Amino acid sequence: MAITVLTATTQAASINYNYRTSGSTDWSSVPSTTYFYDLVDKLPHYKNSSGTVLEIFSEGVSTISQTDIIYVDSTLGMDDTTSNRGNIDKPYASIEYALSAITNTGTITGDTNNGSTVLTNITSTTNIKVGQYISGTNIPYGSVVVTKTSNTITLSKAATGTASSVTITWYTPKMIKTSGNFNVYSNLFKDGVSYDFGNSNISFSTILLNLTSKFYVPFNLTSNGEIVGTGTTSQFLVNGINQDSLSDFQININRYYSRGTGYQIDINQYIFNTDFNAKDFNASFGSVCRIGFIADSPGRQIFKGYFYGLLGGFSSIYKTSGVFGIEGVVECPSTVTAISTNINRGYLNGSVIGKCQFINCAVNANITGDVVCANTSINGSISTVANTTYIYNKSTIGWLLANGNVTFHGDAFDNGIEIRKLTGAGTITSSNQANVTIDMLQSVTINWSTGNLTVLNGGGFYANSPIIDVSGGEVNLYGKHFFYNSPGLRTTSSGIVNIFGSVLESGIINCAGGRINNYGRLKSGVNVSSGHFYNSGHIISDSTITQTSGTVELDGGTLEMSTTGTTAYLISKTSGTLLLRGQNRFKVLNGKGPLKCTANTSASKEIYNFSTITNCDGTTYGLLLPWDGSTFAANDLVGGTLYENTGY
Repeated sequence: MAITVLTATTQAASINYNYRTSGSTDWSSVPSTTYFYDLVDKLPHYKNSSGTVLEIFSEGVSTISQTDIIYVDSTLGMDDTTSNRGNIDKPYASIEYALSAITNTGTITGDTNNGSTVLTNITSTTNIKVGQYISGTNIPYGSVVVTKTSNTITLSKAATGTASSVTITWYTPKMIKTSGNFNVYSNLFKDGVSYDFGNSNISFSTILLNLTSKFYVPFNLTSNGEIVGTGTTSQFLVNGINQDSLSDFQININRYYSRGTGYQIDINQYIFNTDFNAKDFNASFGSVCRIGFIADSPGRQIFKGYFYGLLGGFSSIYKTSGVFGIEGVVECPSTVTAISTNINRGYLNGSVIGKCQFINCAVNANITGDVVCANTSINGSISTVANTTYIYNKSTIGWLLANGNVTFHGDAFDNGIEIRKLTGAGTITSSNQANVTIDMLQSVTINWSTGNLTVLNGGGFYANSPIIDVSGGEVNLYGKHFFYNSPGLRTTSSGIVNIFGSVLESGIINCAGGRINNYGRLKSGVNVSSGHFYNSGHIISDSTITQTSGTVELDGGTLEMSTTGTTAYLISKTSGTLLLRGQNRFKVLNGKGPLKCTANTSASKEIYNFSTITNCDGTTYGLLLPWDGSTFAANDLVGGTLYENTGY
């Protein structure tokens, strides 16, 4: 393993870094006074000037001393003002009482100097300790006391401006550690106070963590027990403030249940001018929010673990920066939305059960449910359930299993949709000039009406006919395709199909309007009742082309009979325009003419022959002879040349 030096500054959890390591064994190679990102623990770190790797976010990241830990024991504790109450041998009895007894903040005044980490002209540093957090005008969030004198304070981060007599607030980080089980009746959030619930079971009825004012100290909550919201209004975390600086929340809990019907994690209501970071919601628990929504967050959050929501899942509202990430499993009933996110740098790693909406996301997951997505890469599978899947522009999907209706949707700025594999028994439709490329197509019915569809490879098609029905737009078929229904391919109205590959073992291809251009190889009969069929490729079938109307244009390709049956023909013409160009090759095997005129009418018998035609049966029958030797013969309106070539 070795460190990687990045050529451009990269960001993780709002920290800019230029080095990447592959585990703690690489840390010794990182230069001092450097932020770096470790690929093993997936966190940014800081190596200070002494070569010590500190916890993330600043050079002097605070650690909580033993004297700042407050103990609470529901069985052995007491709630009173006894001296040293809260020590390990004199715990409090309730979390609320312990919280109310904590005084961990105060104010002083001093001067800030732009670009300097030193605060000067401090009124008093008596209450200042190394490791405290400092806030105030021109002081960046997460600034920690590194050293002090009688009238100066050195911080871990440089001031962003110059000002005199600034009100400076200090915070001493505290930790409440619990033993036993607790019923909580009030808000547990207080700036600078974190929690280690250990194996305690915590129940609450309203909001467990309610942020009602700006906070300046990173928050941490750890729980190995259960946290249970017992009321219909229960919520785990609510932030209703306009937090104007980056704020760090780290939650590590084991199991969470709630009867609440609202968002269990409501990160922030003021999303447009807020940069709030719930850095790592690590939820490795059996179930989250059995009744209720999981989250409504503006981005910059990472959620890990298993999440279940009866009424809904994650919702991340649009934001121009930050990261909204999910790593794990998200599960909801199929009728409700499991994930709805519109974030420039969102991602999902894991699996999802339920409806999803992704905008501007990278998804490495398997999804069972209906999906709406745009500008999203899904490097996994989607197994749709009903009829509400919409794939918009700039999206890439690994495997789409369409069990219901799926609509591909484009727009004026469409950079295209790419599906690596599309299967299922559902129906695919297009809208608004969709531009779609499918690497492998199997078993679906496609009703294409607008835009462009390119299929690179096809498999077996088992859905009800028609399999590919093109009424508008343009469809391009490459590779090999197998159609087991008749018609397997149809054009109507203004639809266009271009065949560059092979259509094998197929039912009838039907040109009932629009245009079909064959440049490849068809092992299929073609019915032309309207529109325009063009061939410069190879067609082999019992009865290759049946024309009742429309236009058939043969331009230097090959028509070949696949049987010696007496009813087989190369072309059967009732009406329409038959146009021969180039050097066409016709091959019959049954001793009859290649062209069957079905009636003694000009509509049936007239052809426009600009072609040089080779072979027929190699001995007797040419294009202008009656099909069975005695009935109607074609009228050659222009006159080409027929070569009998027994070597063909």
